[in-house]
Amino acid sequence: MSGAFTTGLRNTGWALYGASAWVWCIGMFLPVLLLQWYGWSGFLIVSIPNVLGAMGVGLLLARRQSSEAFCTRHAGMMRFFIIATITFHTLFLAIVGRWLLPESAGLPFTNFLVLPACAWMVAWLLAMLPRAAWPWLGTLVWLSAVALLWHRWDHGMDNLSWSGDRPGVNVLWYAPIFCLGFLLCPWLDGPFHRALQATDSRWTFLLLGPAFLLMLFVTASYWTLRPDTLLIPVFAHLVTQAVFTMAANIREVSAEGVVGGKAGFMLLVPLLGPL
Repeated sequence: MSGAFTTGLRNTGWALYGASAWVWCIGMFLPVLLLQWYGWSGFLIVSIPNVLGAMGVGLLLARRQSSEAFCTRHAGMMRFFIIATITFHTLFLAIVGRWLLPESAGLPFTNFLVLPACAWMVAWLLAMLPRAAWPWLGTLVWLSAVALLWHRWDHGMDNLSWSGDRPGVNVLWYAPIFCLGFLLCPWLDGPFHRALQATDSRWTFLLLGPAFLLMLFVTASYWTLRPDTLLIPVFAHLVTQAVFTMAANIREVSAEGVVGGKAGFMLLVPLLGPL
């Protein structure tokens, strides 16, 4: 029984790690826009293919050997995808600092380089943590996001309906794009392959899907986000989550990563994103 409990605990930790690592800046802000524009219908059109795509990697590959073979066969594309992921987040953090933080506050983070550069350095340091620490760190990040949802549950989703500022029929045009992107992109995601290789179990991804969906509801809890409505807990969530996602991806192009340590100076490329 103790062995089964330990295995279940380990798999749960890696599932929450994968769910947290997949909450890109897209997951932290795209639902905000879609909820403002189209209400819950916009949320569903992005959430359903995203959750199914996240679960699909583990359920279809199923075993460590299949994941390792995939990473070997597509190592070059996965490295490119990981570097693009990190770059995307430095760009996002530059936007967060410039657009969401009021310049009147006099904070250095309003400079378009300070916040992403600091986040990149913290992510680099976190990436050096041993493998055993990552399910715990991912669980901590996931729980902090759920705490934000709990904090905002009573008033964060007020006035949400099935319609928004734009004609609801327009949301159908997003469906093919979202389905294509969210069903295919997870296959190149390094942290997903790490979770599967660490657990060697497709059941991990059955838990990962609902855990990730809950993270999207965290985003829904601050759907009114605009420059004049930024709250400190929301800002902390945006930065913490972005740093964790960057760190998890940096680790997978290190010597112990799923695609090996051949990124080299390419890891400096994300610092150009804010420019």
